[in-house]
Amino acid sequence: MPATDIHPNSLGTVHQQSDVAEAETWIDATEQFAEHCAQTVTKLLGESSLYFEQPAFATPQIQLTKFVERLLRQTHTPLSIAVATLTVINWITEDGLCPLASSSPHHLFMGTYRAVLHHALDMRDVDAEWVKFARDLVPLAEVTQMREEVDMMLQTLSERRWAVLSDLVSEDVHNTVNILYNAELLQAKEQEREAEEFLLMEEESVRSGFLVYERDPSSDSPKYDSDDSDDWSDGKDYVSRRDQNLSGQMPSTNYLANRRA
Repeated sequence: MPATDIHPNSLGTVHQQSDVAEAETWIDATEQFAEHCAQTVTKLLGESSLYFEQPAFATPQIQLTKFVERLLRQTHTPLSIAVATLTVINWITEDGLCPLASSSPHHLFMGTYRAVLHHALDMRDVDAEWVKFARDLVPLAEVTQMREEVDMMLQTLSERRWAVLSDLVSEDVHNTVNILYNAELLQAKEQEREAEEFLLMEEESVRSGFLVYERDPSSDSPKYDSDDSDDWSDGKDYVSRRDQNLSGQMPSTNYLANRRA
């Protein structure tokens, strides 16, 4: 998409073509990245021309790193949204914009993160939800005022800056979908392999005489009996349950279509 065609509502559009990539280990880096965000926002705000002005809002009584981490976890979004947020915060502090959101590092990250998230993923949210995300440490009135202020600022961004944000968000969303799909696919294959190995072991035990059938007087169905085990399920029932479980584990095409749409 050319830079001249970039629009706020197109931020974060995922490429439609699918790349077959090796699955990567899924690592929770939220806590570490939250610390990075907290340090960066504090540094940038300290360099802003608004830093020495009287803040409009009181600083929430919570450690900034914990505050940022909670927002990241509550919204369940790719960390690239936070990277884009830091980029916008850099522009805000560089130009001395958004005096309300610049009241504290907490307000600045929260207000900017929400605005970027809204445009990147077209997130349908309300102000009250963000009050809950912040554990009521940021009043509803402040959330509303920050939203209006930062949204207005985003509307003034140049096409070049929108292109930068779009690239930041789109690439990570695309990679995230691929990683999740490949991880689920490997998990399903591993479960299928384990089920087949278990079934082979069970059949071998029957052939070797370690397992014998005995009939339950109260039932017409046979059951296994062994000195080394308790109750064994009928092999046919096991295969049926295994197939049902595997069908539920395999990623559906609808899932990918929805994530990539």
